[in-house]
Amino acid sequence: MPVATELRGVVAEFVAAVNAFDLDRIVATFTADAYVNDVSRGMWGTNAIRGFMSKEIVGDHVTMEVREVLDHYWRHHRPCPRRRDLRQDQPARRAGPDQLLRAL
Repeated sequence: MPVATELRGVVAEFVAAVNAFDLDRIVATFTADAYVNDVSRGMWGTNAIRGFMSKEIVGDHVTMEVREVLDHYWRHHRPCPRRRDLRQDQPARRAGPDQLLRAL
């Protein structure tokens, strides 16, 4: 079965902007109240995201290569498998659209 590698929409624009090192285009892919989590650091809002992207992505000349595109659960209303939290009494969390940008 062939592997899909064509991105669409805002994710395609984000990857193209990152690969062009175009900070304004990168930031334009986020809403004003967007949240980005990079490991244990969180950036909320486009001003914070701009500072992060300027230093960590554009400044370090990070590029992306798409190798595979997967449909995510919200298109088909299927849960995305995730590991359980450290607290075993909590139910498994589901991945949402924000995890997509975290993975990029």
